[in-house]
Amino acid sequence: MKSWLKIGALVLAVALLVGTMAPVLAQELDDMYDELERIRQEMEKVESKKDQTQSELSKLGLELEEYTALLDQARYRLDQLNLEIEEQEDLIDEQEKDIEDKQQEIAETEEHLDEQTGYLEQRMRAMYKNGAVSYLEVMFSATSFSDFLSRLKFLGTIIASDSELINEVRETRDFLAREKIELEDELDLLVERKAQLESDRSKARAEESKIAELVDQRKEQERKLKTALANQEQSLGGLEKDYDELDRLVTEILAQEEWNSGEAPSGFTWPVPVTRYISSPFGWRTIYGRPNWHRGIDIAPSHRYWPASVNYQGTPAYIVAAAPGEVLTSAYNSSYGWYVLIAHGGGYATLYAHQHQRPMVSVGDIVTRGQRIGIVGSTGNSTGPHLHFEVRVNSEPVNPMNFHYN
Repeated sequence: MKSWLKIGALVLAVALLVGTMAPVLAQELDDMYDELERIRQEMEKVESKKDQTQSELSKLGLELEEYTALLDQARYRLDQLNLEIEEQEDLIDEQEKDIEDKQQEIAETEEHLDEQTGYLEQRMRAMYKNGAVSYLEVMFSATSFSDFLSRLKFLGTIIASDSELINEVRETRDFLAREKIELEDELDLLVERKAQLESDRSKARAEESKIAELVDQRKEQERKLKTALANQEQSLGGLEKDYDELDRLVTEILAQEEWNSGEAPSGFTWPVPVTRYISSPFGWRTIYGRPNWHRGIDIAPSHRYWPASVNYQGTPAYIVAAAPGEVLTSAYNSSYGWYVLIAHGGGYATLYAHQHQRPMVSVGDIVTRGQRIGIVGSTGNSTGPHLHFEVRVNSEPVNPMNFHYN
């Protein structure tokens, strides 16, 4: 909002200043360059924040994918444990039913044993009560010796059969009792296994809950970052709109007739006589990892010509006017540092930036071709001593190397 207010004020100022003296317009142009630089720096900050936000979003996206996969695994593990516990409960129910059936068999066997033992005890009590007479009666009532032997054998068989049956029933009872113990031992193992599974399930639930919480946290962070990114893109769009509008106003000022009348220069003088080394050409380049449109060329002399260098040898690299004309701007801003803008007529203008100190010319001065206007330096947004040199035709930057230089 502040940018638009300031741009609005500048628009009004342009309207009021049209037709006034060039020095006044030049001062207004300085203000516009300062505002352009401020917007450009703000755009760089927002771009940097946007890049950082996008980087954080990418990193967060990878973390979210990882945690989501872990959450799926945890939930799958929890489902498997629930199934295993259900199966274990079914096995326990079956085992308890087997034990119950086995207990019933033991009870029935013991009942049968009691019954058979009762029969035997009844016979034994009768034999004890009647004494040996009963045996004698049985044997002496035989009609023959063969009948006597048969009766004797029969009595022995009855007693032996009862004893054998009782022993078999006892063995069956003992066998069933042992089977019951084994079933109970197996039941204990099943119950223990179920307890272990339930413990594992509790841990799995805690892990699932923890991972789910992490996923929710990452989703909330992602939501906030996306909101921040949308705000940054909106802010950047507004700044770009501000920049374009202000740049349009600058173009209008530079296109005014009093600075574009007359004939174009017949030729140019190279602006840094001590060197023709170009450290950065006109056009697209990469600055701080991002593409950047370079509106001029950078001419970089040796450090021995730079007064701020430890290698300085006493004679600076002077900057000379490439063609005759009128000084429109001689000022300082954070981008160009100390700079000079000269109008040459016919829509031509040249700009000389990053000068070491205040330029040697002032607004409104008429300069000649080859006249010294400053010293190569590194003021403003600069990484080392060089001259940023621009040529503008009808306010548009063109490649300075398209021209012939003496």
